[in-house]
This record gives sequence, C-alpha cells and structure tokens, in this order.
Amino acid sequence: MNGGDQPDTVRPLKTAAPRAVIFLRGWERGPECYAYCERMGYRPSVVYDPDGTKYYEVYESLLRGEAEVIVVWSMADLPPRRVPRVEAVELAPPDIPRNRRPRLVRWPKK
Repeated sequence: MNGGDQPDTVRPLKTAAPRAVIFLRGWERGPECYAYCERMGYRPSVVYDPDGTKYYEVYESLLRGEAEVIVVWSMADLPPRRVPRVEAVELAPPDIPRNRRPRLVRWPKK
C-alpha cells in the first residue's frame, strides 16, 4: 500500500534482450542465423570458426555470463564429442529392446 487506500501498482521489470553467440562453421548461413536472432529478440555476436576449435571458448562465455544462448545453423556444426552434450528427447529414435533375440522362422517340411 502507498499510504492511501489505493494499492501500489506492480510493474514488470524490463529486462535486456538475451545475448547470443552465433557459432558459424561457414559464412554462407550467417545471414540466416543473424535474422533468426533478430526474430527471437537476441543481441547477437558472431564467432566464425571453420575448424570447430573455438566451441569451448564460446561455451565458456555462457558460463562467465557473457551470453545466454548459442545459435548454430545445424547440430552438425557442433563438435561431435563435445562435453557437456545436449540431447533432445523428442528427436530420439524409438526404443529398441536390446535383450530380444531375433525370431527364427521355421519353414514347414514338405
């Protein structure tokens, strides 16, 4: 209360746009990644890394609080054995039972 009988007005805090690092392995997809960041309301910076060796520096920028999002064109642009690894459950293949043996089909004797 503000001293009278009117309640204080609660206003949401205006927060800054999330900072994003665009991790590019090739320049050809750069404009599309930049346009994506603009659509999402991110403040992008770009790391061009044709060898894929700077990924861990980009990841460390997240840990230091210098960015909140890593944007890539494709998951194939990330190092294959990176740690930590991100996996999306909805993209996983269906479960395959590993303890089942294949069925043997016996043909009838003639």
